[in-house]
Amino acid sequence: MHAPCPHCKTHEARVRYDFGRDKIIRCTGCDLLFLHPRPDPVDFAAVYGADYFQNAEFMQGPNATLYGYADYIAERANKQRQYARLAREILAWLPRTRHSPRLLEVGCGLGYFLDEAFEEGFQVTGIEFNGYAVERLRRKYAFPIEHGALEDLDLAPESFDAVVMFDVIEHLRDPFACLEKLHRALAPGGILVTSTPDAESFTSRLLGARLEDFRRTREHLYFFGRRTLSAILDEHGLDSTEIRSIGHTFELAFLLERLMLYNRPVFGSLRRAAQALGVGGVQLQINPRTKMISFARRRGVLIQSGPEEELSELDQRLMAELQLLDRAMPRHYRWVADLISAHFGRSVLEVGSGFGVVSQHLIGRCDRLVLSEYKPALLERLRRRFGEIPNVHYRLLDLEQRPYSLEGVEVDTILCLNVLEHLERDDEILRAFHELLPPGGRVILQVPNHPRLYGSLDRRYGHLRRYTRAGLRESLERAGFRVRLLRRFNPFSIPGWWFSGKLQKRESLSPRALALYDSLVPVVRRLDGLSRLGGLSLIACAERSEDAAAARRPPASR
Repeated sequence: MHAPCPHCKTHEARVRYDFGRDKIIRCTGCDLLFLHPRPDPVDFAAVYGADYFQNAEFMQGPNATLYGYADYIAERANKQRQYARLAREILAWLPRTRHSPRLLEVGCGLGYFLDEAFEEGFQVTGIEFNGYAVERLRRKYAFPIEHGALEDLDLAPESFDAVVMFDVIEHLRDPFACLEKLHRALAPGGILVTSTPDAESFTSRLLGARLEDFRRTREHLYFFGRRTLSAILDEHGLDSTEIRSIGHTFELAFLLERLMLYNRPVFGSLRRAAQALGVGGVQLQINPRTKMISFARRRGVLIQSGPEEELSELDQRLMAELQLLDRAMPRHYRWVADLISAHFGRSVLEVGSGFGVVSQHLIGRCDRLVLSEYKPALLERLRRRFGEIPNVHYRLLDLEQRPYSLEGVEVDTILCLNVLEHLERDDEILRAFHELLPPGGRVILQVPNHPRLYGSLDRRYGHLRRYTRAGLRESLERAGFRVRLLRRFNPFSIPGWWFSGKLQKRESLSPRALALYDSLVPVVRRLDGLSRLGGLSLIACAERSEDAAAARRPPASR
């Protein structure tokens, strides 16, 4: 009889990997993998001793000696290079404020990441369970270091802008209570960064019980796949905005020594050959897709209370679709944010922010971000999602009701993504944007491309039109803008849109197809040059002419 799932409490479970006394169980209710039986608390604590970071028996082979690191100190240079890149990436995720961002690392080890984060301008604090590491850290650094398990420590509410856990969540006795605690400790808009083995990746499933991370039965208590981790984060008020695989840089000789855990004769021979040839010190970047890193943003809390107004059927349909896209396509929307943010000024108004699908990737990319919607109920959903993040504002803005008022907030960039095609008087809207912007201000648009692709999906989502490059350029110039960029985007989605909307006449997108596309985004981004040949969307950046008296020519047919 297996223990109930620590997450969903169901008793239905199956053995995934059997190591004799120790078994890794898969819950059939939520797909979480967990170790059964749990290690004795005394034995579990004994693992984290002075030899944890230099375990002389690590390479011996049996599970009983497979814990900690063979030589963590020898890996310092490679780890710190990677940590420096991650510290800069985390900084880019955070809202821009005048104070240095506050960062907590749970399981800070020997302080290699804290060291790099401090150099990048963070105020750093660490939590470490290993007493030997804490003593070493306190001798070397002035950073605040708490000794103990996260489960047993108190954290002040909203005391950190970022929390990181590198290879830690799988060690926690109760990761679910810890996530709840970290949610409270994060400031609104704060980021939780978590790395952990990807138990459901192709490589992990292929290696199965031979995978080193599964064999660490003295220290690894939980194992997550991407979907499971994302769902658990969501349950604890954390929006998983990106999950990707992460690799590491190794010296060739050390890598081959690690691989001896899988086949000692073969990789032992290769290691001896590499050393004999003098190439054992060659550095290799390896990503076998067995480990993942997640970036999750703390959701906001309800700022205002009161009854929500009735949403139209179209609004409800669009919000449901946006929530689907938010879950299925995080890589795609981060790509969009990367493309458009290069053209931002200091103060950005996003028109029609919807569910915040793109908005979540814009925080930290400008000095002020104004999110807007045309109905109070829709704006309130944005408030609930993001809360009171520094330099993020919320405004009610109905594009059909002029003149526009932003209640004293000045903007130099207007962002209008997949909104213009829903509006009957799009030319008037562009002229209104021109009036709202200062000279030199910019409007950034994303609209559907190719009128011939118009079909059942467009009608279902309330699209009144699809655009051509020539038609969009003329509309912008007629409104008084100078077009600085007009490019096609996302050519690889054209076949799917045509097949679903024109041939099959479907009225909804397939979640599986969206997730499959999103998994290919890293490859698609590398092939972005093919957008010159076509694209499902158009992206434009246009600047307000100082001469506001733009010629008003009759509208061109699209």
